[in-house]
Amino acid sequence: MLFVVSCTSFVSSASAQAPAPAPTEYTLLAPIPLQGAGGNPTEKTNAVQYITGLFKLIIGLAGVLAVVMLIYAGIKYMSTDAFSGKDEAKGVIENAMWGLGLAIAAWLILYTINPKLVEIKFDIPKQKIAPSTLSGGGGGGGVLPGYILTPEQVAEDNRIELDLKKNIPSVTINNNPCVTGATSGCTNVVGLPQQAIEGVKSFALTCQIAMGKNCFVEITGGTEGGHATHGPGLAVIDIGKNLNVNNYIKQKGAPTNTQACSQLGPQYSLNNTIYVDEWTHWHVCY
Repeated sequence: MLFVVSCTSFVSSASAQAPAPAPTEYTLLAPIPLQGAGGNPTEKTNAVQYITGLFKLIIGLAGVLAVVMLIYAGIKYMSTDAFSGKDEAKGVIENAMWGLGLAIAAWLILYTINPKLVEIKFDIPKQKIAPSTLSGGGGGGGVLPGYILTPEQVAEDNRIELDLKKNIPSVTINNNPCVTGATSGCTNVVGLPQQAIEGVKSFALTCQIAMGKNCFVEITGGTEGGHATHGPGLAVIDIGKNLNVNNYIKQKGAPTNTQACSQLGPQYSLNNTIYVDEWTHWHVCY
């Protein structure tokens, strides 16, 4: 029994850790002695202290239960003359020792492999995210933040949209411009280089000629914020998928793999333009 008590004290003291302070305290429904048998019952604690104290409490209870079972088995062994009773008492003693040994070994094995395995810490360091260096005037190097359009930019956006609609065949835009600086549910074409504007017009015409029917070309992503590779001054757009557009690009385009455009899907080179199949749309780099 002295061995059991000593082992219990060893584990209790060896497993004592300095829990990292947590910002939130919780009031327990019922006080429990998280600081050990000699400590006062704890009424308020945090997650680290609670789990650490509970761990020590369980090991301590294992030692107490082992002592109780040893006493019970010892009394039973001495109070019976039957061989079956003595064998049963020996079995209880053996099981109690095995149980206590497993409780101690569980901690010792983890501590031997790596002492940090028995440390309970929730103080995960806060990850620093570098702010984007982009402004409303460009893309690349990070996700383009949203930017509010000036009245002059809105007028220019409307002019480009009208020019695209008047093209034969017509090129449409799926949403109104992002006047308030939103990055979803709106689409900007202001700041789109003339190279891209003429390129999407030419695509609509050549697609119609090749497929023998209107390809219905719709811009679904332009120079608005929320993109990593779009922005004012960049000849990059997204166009919506449909049967004729898909067939034209895949049948007439040559498979390629360039680092100068998106790497999020299969690439096709067509009329000196790269079309990337990004599942829900075509990402186009002029």
